[in-house]
Amino acid sequence: MKTTFLISNIFYWLPRGLAICFILFLGLFALDAFSDTSPFWQQLIGFVIHLTPNFLLLGLLLLAWKKEVIGGLTFIILAIIFTIWFDTYEMLPSFLLISLPVLGIGALFVMHGYFFQKTTNKS
Repeated sequence: MKTTFLISNIFYWLPRGLAICFILFLGLFALDAFSDTSPFWQQLIGFVIHLTPNFLLLGLLLLAWKKEVIGGLTFIILAIIFTIWFDTYEMLPSFLLISLPVLGIGALFVMHGYFFQKTTNKS
């Protein structure tokens, strides 16, 4: 019984922690908006525009936090959209850095929501 609770607890926090780390990782790419010689306000606007996918992922994380299966399936759909939109299927490193983490996070949310939801009522 204690082992099941431990595994369920790991599957509860793993996708959430990975999603937060991935959002922070993508946020690092937005910092290149400050490498230009344009005025600070234009750089700040560019920074916010570069953070748009992060805001989308953050909203999706909030959805998945409460409704794990729906949020997980949405993460999986987003991974497919990322693969097609950004052409990450053409280069393996791009796929491994951009699409695969989102797919894995979605799969972990779905697994916890489907298999462990009855053992823990954290929602």
